[in-house]
Amino acid sequence: MSGGKRAAGIHGDAVAKIARKIIRGRMTAGAALPTEPEIGAELGVSRTVVREAIKTLAAKGMVVTGPRKGTRVRPVADWNLFDPDVVAFRVAAGVDARFLNDLLELRLTIEPMAARLAATRAAPADLARIEAALTLMADAVDDKGLHVAADIEFHQAILAASGNQFVASLAPLLGALLDVSFRHTVRSAEAANEAIGFHRAVLRAIAGRKPAAAEKALRFLIHDARSDIQTALKNGENRAAADD
Repeated sequence: MSGGKRAAGIHGDAVAKIARKIIRGRMTAGAALPTEPEIGAELGVSRTVVREAIKTLAAKGMVVTGPRKGTRVRPVADWNLFDPDVVAFRVAAGVDARFLNDLLELRLTIEPMAARLAATRAAPADLARIEAALTLMADAVDDKGLHVAADIEFHQAILAASGNQFVASLAPLLGALLDVSFRHTVRSAEAANEAIGFHRAVLRAIAGRKPAAAEKALRFLIHDARSDIQTALKNGENRAAADD
């Protein structure tokens, strides 16, 4: 491993560990972080690594630094919640009911309308991309990782097919969030096969140039996911991750 890659790995690990401590409530909003030497001693890294890690967290809106005030935790509302790293930090720390419900509300706000727009604007290449993702989903029902990746691609392809530059730009940003959602809804090959039928209805409506049907089908798909997530929450499957 080259020195550059090693440094990047050490830096990334430090960022993730500090972030998880913040997310798990060990450092609440407004609280001051320990000094750089203290953090470095706890993590087993140099002050330089700690300093760069804090700069990264500041860029993501999680902390703020200032003269004579040190480094303090910012409220969650100030975080860059669409940053894939921030999403990953929160997931690693353990998602809760509010996180998942807020995610579903966001999806219901954006995706059904994207499907409606796609039904009127999707080009042949867009339809081919959506269909290819659906085919891969069907072929990967026994491979959860590949199935989830194909599911994400299916939804991102619809956002891209909306023809709206702002909606389309959300596709990569929502990738990490969609990954969280889907990993809490795909429970078995049987459940995955059932979901494929719902996805196929979305594609059929988009390809058939039926905006209202496309919007309704995608809304139904998300509500079905909500039902699965609520079941998982009742069964206690979304508990916080263990401490490092």
